[in-house]
Amino acid sequence: MANSGRLPFDQSLFVATPNAIYLRSQLARKKLFECETANGIVNARASKDNSSLFAVADGQVVILHDATRSRDRKYKLKNGDVWHAHG
Repeated sequence: MANSGRLPFDQSLFVATPNAIYLRSQLARKKLFECETANGIVNARASKDNSSLFAVADGQVVILHDATRSRDRKYKLKNGDVWHAHG
């Protein structure tokens, strides 16, 4: 069977670079997150319960992304805030 380079319909691939995270699936190819600072991504975590949620942060914002619903929640950090994923 030849590999067509396509993902199975029910799966998604998240690609992380030092400054951005991209989603690739059969239905979408889009940039989910791009750093607002030159320092790059400081933390990124997928949920441990297989719920298709992940969080990513740079020095100024945290984004919670729900891949199943294609929705984001964005939180701006205040000066001095530090975000750490627990777990």
